Amino acid sequence: MPYSPLKDSFKIYFHVLALISLALTACDQPPTEVRELRGLTMGTNYMLKCRVSSADSADIDRDVQGILEQFDRELSNWNPESWLSHFNGSESTGWQDAPESVIRILEQSKAIHALSVGAFDVTISPLIELWGFGAEARKAIPSQAKIDAQLKRVGMARMEVDVIGMRIRKTHPDLTINCSAIAKGAAVDLIAEYLSAQGIERYLIEFGGEIRTAVPESDPNSWTVGIRKPKAGFAQLRLR
Repeated sequence: MPYSPLKDSFKIYFHVLALISLALTACDQPPTEVRELRGLTMGTNYMLKCRVSSADSADIDRDVQGILEQFDRELSNWNPESWLSHFNGSESTGWQDAPESVIRILEQSKAIHALSVGAFDVTISPLIELWGFGAEARKAIPSQAKIDAQLKRVGMARMEVDVIGMRIRKTHPDLTINCSAIAKGAAVDLIAEYLSAQGIERYLIEFGGEIRTAVPESDPNSWTVGIRKPKAGFAQLRLR
């Protein structure tokens, strides 16, 4: 086939157009930044890092803070005005309406309780306090009589959850609920669900030691998580 300068010129023309199109597309993409949030919630520290567009960062800050504040108002044992604190302070054995977050976590707690053959129990606050793992430290081993007395206030069987009616009740007036072993992890999952719904693919969430991370499939870089004061034998973790 004879050489055609015109044909080569058209090739160069279309290549230039393609490059211009790619450049314009890149310019249309909003600039991104790694946004970091830190604060206190449910009696512990939290930290969130995520890559978002500069234009959306203020909305992300506001929404995440709103989620955490609502979670604190409903499930915190440290907030005396939370729904859970009021439930624990009540001696009523009648049904009480409960927020969706409470119903969700208590249903998860019941499932874990069954899977662990009773080892996981969100009603053991009296025993936690008795053995000195609560607000007040104790050095003496409690007597069997004191243990038996507190056991009367403990037990998942003494807590009933009505998922359809969105309500719970205690069959013992002194029953209390402490969700500290599951609430922080649930909050991490809730924030992760929110970020994913916003199309955010790269984030690291840490609540009092509970960690969840995500990176897009196309990103070869993972998150590096370290321990501030590691002891001998501890190694740095790399999480995806």
